[in-house]
Amino acid sequence: MNKLFILSPAIILALSLVPAMLGCAPASAVDHNSRGMELYFEEKYEKAIAEFTKAIKLDPDYADAYSNRGGAYAAIEQYDLAIADYNKAIELDPEDADAYMYRGWAYTDIGQYDLAIADYNKAIELDPEDADAYYWRGAAYADTGQYDLAIADYNKAIELDPNDAYFWNNKGVALEELGRYEEAMECYNNALQLGSSVAESNKERLIARGIPDKGGTLSTGSPNRESFESLTVAASTIYVLQKLEGEGFDVTMSVQYGLPPYRWRLLYTSGVADNVVLSPADEAGEILHVSGTAAYINDPTTESRLGWVMFEVEDSSQPTKWGKGGFSIHVYRADQEKIAEEVAKAWVQSNLPDVASILREAGLAGTGVYGDSSVACSKPIRLGPTVYQVTARLTGYINVQIEEFRYAVEFSADYILTIDTKEKRVIEVQYGEVRVG
Repeated sequence: MNKLFILSPAIILALSLVPAMLGCAPASAVDHNSRGMELYFEEKYEKAIAEFTKAIKLDPDYADAYSNRGGAYAAIEQYDLAIADYNKAIELDPEDADAYMYRGWAYTDIGQYDLAIADYNKAIELDPEDADAYYWRGAAYADTGQYDLAIADYNKAIELDPNDAYFWNNKGVALEELGRYEEAMECYNNALQLGSSVAESNKERLIARGIPDKGGTLSTGSPNRESFESLTVAASTIYVLQKLEGEGFDVTMSVQYGLPPYRWRLLYTSGVADNVVLSPADEAGEILHVSGTAAYINDPTTESRLGWVMFEVEDSSQPTKWGKGGFSIHVYRADQEKIAEEVAKAWVQSNLPDVASILREAGLAGTGVYGDSSVACSKPIRLGPTVYQVTARLTGYINVQIEEFRYAVEFSADYILTIDTKEKRVIEVQYGEVRVG
């Protein structure tokens, strides 16, 4: 069981530099990449770059390592090198929406807003449900004075994730720039309710202008976070779970320095986890078990996927204390063909043909029993994301007794099996030829 932790906003931002779609890499390259991530989290960027470089040398097609190294270069403001690494990551995986967004960040930092907006456009095209991509495009529009476009993007980001304080605060800033002060005040109040510290000074500026404070627009069921305090949970050196698709996971999350019981809420899974269940392990709700299965990768051109399982936790005794964080799962494509073969062999061994029927078909009299038998499978044919067809051949010997003589007669039987590798079961059976002698 792995113990993970809720992250501060700064660490969440740092962790978000990991791309959502990854290419396969040898284990040693993955080890260097993982070590590089740990060093990045510790803000040891030069050492992180060295580890990512080792990963790239071992696997020059490792898109994740290029993207992560780009993030480390960006952290020390070496933007030319960062952009070069993002370019390579995109070349290796042109469908990776996050790589475009990260490159857009780099372009934003150096003031190349046209290029940044083009990258955010591409990220949104590839993943139209990513609230962050709309937020960052909105920020680029705001930086260039295009406030109407910025507000439209902030609205979309809020529609996708209404509990992000940054989205509300920046929308308020854009509204204020347009002189829409009362709407801006509402946004700042919403941001304060969600824990923003920056929104306080923005709100005070509007109050000094004489703008009435009518409160926010979030539902009353949301916690009042104007005096926000962050909850902390037990730390761990494990940042990313490595799982095969369909493999189960069980994670423990525990809060410190708060007052239980706690309220936990699942925010999103980024498409990397299915059947997620939250189950408090004690009456106080201080410790939470998070269980589920790694999601299947439906795109046949993608070998792995990285994403977040994110939660919100609230101190029910003191609702102004809350936290938002989670953990990452790196899902690797399972060897579906191998699974199909294993299911086929197990099914045949547990559904051996009737000996008497084989004897009758061969025109033999008497009775018989099996000797040793074996099952060989053809190469599985992919019919769908988790559906394969396998031809399995059972071969062995039948001991045939005729009068006072006993014979060992070789036989074989073919089965054409359709298999669901996700459920690991046979869903259709076609019986083929049976041969004796």
